[in-house]
Amino acid sequence: MALQTSTTITIGDIIIDNFSNLKINQDIHAHNTFSVEVRQDLLVPEFKSVMPVSQRLYGEKVIIEVKPAEGLEDLLFFNNRNDYVLHFSGIVTKIKTRKSRFEDL
Repeated sequence: MALQTSTTITIGDIIIDNFSNLKINQDIHAHNTFSVEVRQDLLVPEFKSVMPVSQRLYGEKVIIEVKPAEGLEDLLFFNNRNDYVLHFSGIVTKIKTRKSRFEDL
């Protein structure tokens, strides 16, 4: 079943709205964590190294916003669409890079 939401991830001044995987863990009495997978070409131009960009992201503020997709007003029972927006805020503390997988193509 399709997920009827619009998700935007902002890391510093970089806006990501196309990603492969997003996982948010919100545990009770523990730090909340998130992970996101993005293709390299969404962060840097072709044939450029992603290392300088990834190093610059350490310590940057992260905002993840998940909201209902546009055009669902008549299908959902709500008066204020902001009541259904998930906000997650955090700071980048770890970055992991890897080579492309066949599934990424």
